[in-house]
Amino acid sequence: MAKRHHYVYILQCRDDTLYTGYTTDLIRRLGQHNRGKGARYTKGRIPVRLVYWEQVPSKELALAREHAIKRLSRKEKLMLIRNQGGGTAMLKVAFVCIHNSCRSQMAEALAKYFTPYLFVPYSAGTEPAARINPDAVRILKDLYGLDLEKDQYPKSVAQLPPVDLVITMGCGVTCPTIPHRYREDWGIPDPTGQKDEAFIHTARLIETKIKELRRRLLAGELVLD
Repeated sequence: MAKRHHYVYILQCRDDTLYTGYTTDLIRRLGQHNRGKGARYTKGRIPVRLVYWEQVPSKELALAREHAIKRLSRKEKLMLIRNQGGGTAMLKVAFVCIHNSCRSQMAEALAKYFTPYLFVPYSAGTEPAARINPDAVRILKDLYGLDLEKDQYPKSVAQLPPVDLVITMGCGVTCPTIPHRYREDWGIPDPTGQKDEAFIHTARLIETKIKELRRRLLAGELVLD
């Protein structure tokens, strides 16, 4: 049986008020809140944004911690959000490859799609191409209904802001100019020039890795410097 995780979280509502809650699944609970099915308080204040979370060993301790945070003043809650580490949900993640035309573009779009309340995704390349790979555009449209060209385009790593996580897609890409707190390489082969099956495999692999990255982060398995 999978181990259950317990979280205490703080949401910033549309009217700038703060809501504190408890859950065993942050992503599912955030989705409920933003669909108006989370709590009576947040229902009329959506969209909400996750600004802080803590993982707690047991439900009993989590409920006690939730009660303690609820007793804090607004000023004290803001200090907790800013200074106590916790988990600030909207982590900036950069997906990087050489040309920023295929794998990293797919990863940026899929991170937006599967982790809208956890990551602010970017993508870039060390030698950016002139356009996004049209096969990547077509495959993501077919599989997920996503339009890669709507608001994405090839960018240089020099155009990236400081991020929390850097994910290199493979090809031995090095990114010494990107400030980051955590970095890993996914080693995904470039499907450019291959048949649709290769692009579909790449998309599904990236989807799996994004979901696993989310799981590891929320389970406290990733250590950010």
